[in-house]
Amino acid sequence: MLELNLLRVNGGTGFRLEVACLQNQLEATRANSFPLQAQAEAGLDELASLLGLAPGALDAELAGDTTVPLPPAQVATGDPAEMLQRRPDIRAAERTLAAQTAQIGQAEAARFPKVTLMGLSGIGATSPSDLTHLDDYSAVIEPQLSWNFLDFGRNKSDDGRLCLATKSLGPGMGQ
Repeated sequence: MLELNLLRVNGGTGFRLEVACLQNQLEATRANSFPLQAQAEAGLDELASLLGLAPGALDAELAGDTTVPLPPAQVATGDPAEMLQRRPDIRAAERTLAAQTAQIGQAEAARFPKVTLMGLSGIGATSPSDLTHLDDYSAVIEPQLSWNFLDFGRNKSDDGRLCLATKSLGPGMGQ
C-alpha cells in the first residue's frame, strides 16, 4: 500500500499525509513483529525439548517457508461413540461423576448403624518357657456398634450438597 500511494503522490493524485500514515503503520507493524519472532523461537525450543532434543535442534528443519498442506478430501471419523470415549475431557468427567456417586453412597451409608468387630488374641506367660503351653491361649472378640442417629440432619445435608455438585458437572452428566 505504501508503494502504491508513493506512486500516486509522484503522479500527482495522492496525498503526502496518507503516505506518512502508511509509513508509521509499517514501522509499528515491524516493531510488533519482534515479540512474535521471539515467541516463535521459544515455541520451537519447547517443541525440541518435548522431542528430547537440545533447544535449537529443529530450527534449521522448520525454518524454511513451506506451503500449508491441503486437508484430505475425505476424513474418516469412525464411530462417534468411540470418539467420545477417547476424548480426555469426557473421560475425566466420567471419572468425576463416578467419584461423586461413590461419595453419595458413602454419605447414604453413614446414616445407618455401623457394626465393627474388634478382637485380641495372645498367649500369656510369666516366663519364656511358658509360651509353648497352648492352654494359656486367650482370645477376646467384641462387637462395637456406632450410629449417628442424633446428627440433626448433617448427613442428609451432605447428600444434598453432593447431589448439587454432581449436577454442576455439565449438561447431561449429572442426571
